[in-house]
Amino acid sequence: MLGVLCSLQPGMSGSEGHFSLLQDALTRQVDYRVRLTPEVREQLEIFQDFLHGLAKRPTTLEELVPGVDLHVGACDAAKSGRGGVWFTNNGEAIVWREPYQEAVKKEVISNHNLTGKLTNSDLELESTVLHHFVLGKTAQVEGETTYTGYQLLATVQDAERRELLDDIRAVELGIERGVCPSRVAKAHSVWTTWVAFCDSLTLDPGLSAVDDPLLIILLFGTQWRRGKIAPSKRQVRGRTAEDTMRQVGQAFSSLGLLDPRMNRYAPGTMDFCGTRLLKSWKKEDPAAQ
Repeated sequence: MLGVLCSLQPGMSGSEGHFSLLQDALTRQVDYRVRLTPEVREQLEIFQDFLHGLAKRPTTLEELVPGVDLHVGACDAAKSGRGGVWFTNNGEAIVWREPYQEAVKKEVISNHNLTGKLTNSDLELESTVLHHFVLGKTAQVEGETTYTGYQLLATVQDAERRELLDDIRAVELGIERGVCPSRVAKAHSVWTTWVAFCDSLTLDPGLSAVDDPLLIILLFGTQWRRGKIAPSKRQVRGRTAEDTMRQVGQAFSSLGLLDPRMNRYAPGTMDFCGTRLLKSWKKEDPAAQ
């Protein structure tokens, strides 16, 4: 069936980029059986719409053989938003820009969000659809040929990055399975609070531009102990704040970064300033009942 659809592709305008999901499903077949996931079913319904559309209007010549580019443009996308420009055949320039919603920004993969679900290639694909939608709303495009420029380097890098991130997730999953689920959930919660804490100080969560990372993590632990950023919003015991800082430090180590609690000049040993602060907390805490 996939071969038949491929042979019909030249006559189905707009179907060029709709074969990836079907090809991927075919590679995952078991005993010559292909699993029809909701995504695959939706893709087949899209092809059905393409085929029904052929009976409603004739296919123009330029849909089969591209003609001279009547409208020329370019578009791009990044975490902050997407935009583009069109130069139409009558000499007009159409410029557009649209920011992404916060929910989308939080899912974009970056050095500080390795578990995101969206790459820059995903954003650029969406911007391409919107780019042509803008043109269709402002110029005559039916039966005409258009040209859009892209930055392809990022696409190649994102493809390699996605493969690398899959391996990283596999490592993270293996590490997580070494502890109980409640401990994993708490570690994720602590890291989310750490990121928000760093954002409030306009700092990179990786502390790459900080001269004294120890001061930042001790400040984080102090605010957690006082209840300012702790989930309970109440003062907690020193051991609880210590465990919170330990989880942040372990997250740094899992990313190949230096644990900010450690002495930079004596690897493997806690900085004495942090050790003294922890001792003072334990002295302040009342004896356990």
